Amino acid sequence: MKISLVSIEKEGLIRVATDGNITSNDFHADGKNPLEQVMGLTWSTNKVLLDMDKTNYIDSTAIGWLISCHKEFKNKGGVFVVHSVQPAVRQVLDLLKIGKVVPIVENEAARWQQWRQRYADSSRKTTTQMRMVFVVALIAALAFVARALLS
Repeated sequence: MKISLVSIEKEGLIRVATDGNITSNDFHADGKNPLEQVMGLTWSTNKVLLDMDKTNYIDSTAIGWLISCHKEFKNKGGVFVVHSVQPAVRQVLDLLKIGKVVPIVENEAARWQQWRQRYADSSRKTTTQMRMVFVVALIAALAFVARALLS
């Protein structure tokens, strides 16, 4: 596998692409993640779109790599999304239900739509949470006033 840095956007989004099959031969014994070799030590703190359009085969090591990448991004506050997966590779990922763990979208445009939806959902959730905090604070204030009046 060849992994290359495609672009770094001003919003902080990093596009990376794989080229060729991904097998156990692509991973070094030192345990360094191939993304670290391309993006540096803080690779997992970024928002990364991984284009797998030119990858026609992956083995179990590659699947483990995708899962461990997602876990590391999640732990360090980054975002990791795989897109443009070839049908044969997608079939394996779907069979193993990897998409339940690692975000996989059809293409880059689908990811942008997903991000917009997630932002809208999180905004709604934040608004709901703020309303709940307000209601709880209001109830506490009313209880305080009632105690003061009854004393």
